[in-house]
Formats: sequence, C-alpha cells, structure tokens
Amino acid sequence: MDIDKLITEARKNGNTTELEICQLIKAAFIENKHAKKPISEIEVLRKMIKEREKAVKIYQDAGRNDLAFKEANEITFIKMYLPATPTTEQIYTCIANLVKSSQLTIKDTKYVIGTVQTRYPTAEKSEIVKIFKSLL
Repeated sequence: MDIDKLITEARKNGNTTELEICQLIKAAFIENKHAKKPISEIEVLRKMIKEREKAVKIYQDAGRNDLAFKEANEITFIKMYLPATPTTEQIYTCIANLVKSSQLTIKDTKYVIGTVQTRYPTAEKSEIVKIFKSLL
C-alpha cells in the first residue's frame, strides 16, 4: 500500500476524514517499523479497527453517539484499505488441499496458518485453526 499516494489523493479531493485516516495509518506503520516485534501492515490495520470498535462501544455506553459515529466512520475508511476477507469455503478448500497432499498432524498448525495466510493475508488465525482441527 502506497500510503503517501493515498494522502496526496485525499488532499486533492478535499476529503478531510480520509486524509486524517491515511495520516493515522501512516503514523501507525512508522510506529510499527520501530517496534520490538513489528507486525504486518494488515495486522496494523486490524489493530486500528479493533481499537475503534472498543471506542465505539465505550462512547455508545456513555451516550456520546457523536463520537461513536466518528469512530464508526473511521472503521469504514480503514476497512477500505484491507484486502477482501476470504470466505470460510475458500479457507476450507485451501486447508483441505493441504491435508490431502501431505500427512499433516496438529503439530503442523503453524505451517498451515502460514500457508493459508500467504494465499489469503486477511484470513483469521482462529478460523484457520478451527477448520484445520476439523479436518484432522
């Protein structure tokens, strides 16, 4: 993702919300590069979404619907930059093909997660593990 290009486009379009989100994403990417254990850009975006989902709930509980709306709007923009999430059927098919092609055991869970996430970067680890265990 070329975040600088997205920032430039948002400035040209005059979309302040998108510009703000792009700047927050860029800051998160920079912070992640300097972290002790850097994570992928997709994980950074997921983390940003989770933080905002928690904030939405807190604001709604406090009766601050204006702030909840702002956070929900940010979630929508952040999700635009995530690759499409694979369906359960796509993940199932990928794992089933892995299981057919080799003798996998529960000890191969990390390998399966890595292989599936290489093909589908936004696939959730928990869903991969659940499907893999069901196929063993």
